[in-house]
Amino acid sequence: VRSEADYEALAREYYLLNGKTIRSSPKVDVSHILISTNERSDPEAKDLADTIYSKLTKDPSQFDQFIVEYSEDPSAPSNKGKFKNVKKGDMVKNFEVTAFALQQDEISEPVKTNFGYHIIRLDAKIKPRQMTFEEVKDQLVAREQAKHNERVKADYLDSLNSQEIRMSEAQLLEMI
Repeated sequence: VRSEADYEALAREYYLLNGKTIRSSPKVDVSHILISTNERSDPEAKDLADTIYSKLTKDPSQFDQFIVEYSEDPSAPSNKGKFKNVKKGDMVKNFEVTAFALQQDEISEPVKTNFGYHIIRLDAKIKPRQMTFEEVKDQLVAREQAKHNERVKADYLDSLNSQEIRMSEAQLLEMI
């Protein structure tokens, strides 16, 4: 059985050979205004979201003020409607698809999710980058441990298959 230090050394060796291919996911920074369907009907929420969007098409500089004024996202008071370093899989699908399709500073039309209607602004696109060994160390160590466990299991099964089995005819008949 290998020690943790051995797994880390194997992980570091793997990183040295393959580090350039170990990249972060593309990410975005977005701001959003949520018009919830919790306290109002879906058509009412859609109408309010459309009205806010219409105002923003005339004056996009009001976006941050509208977050404070209109957003019903419970996290808005603490995060000011901003989500940083969002990667695919972090948000609900419709929100995510729209956010990743926007261009810098573009504001989306209202997007329906199970929370209500979101108006999304793309604040930044963050391109993938090569990750450092420290960022991926735990995953690579776990990978090396899993590979080792598979090797041990395969070696054990091979050893069972290669053992000579001696059995008398009576024992064979008993097994049958």
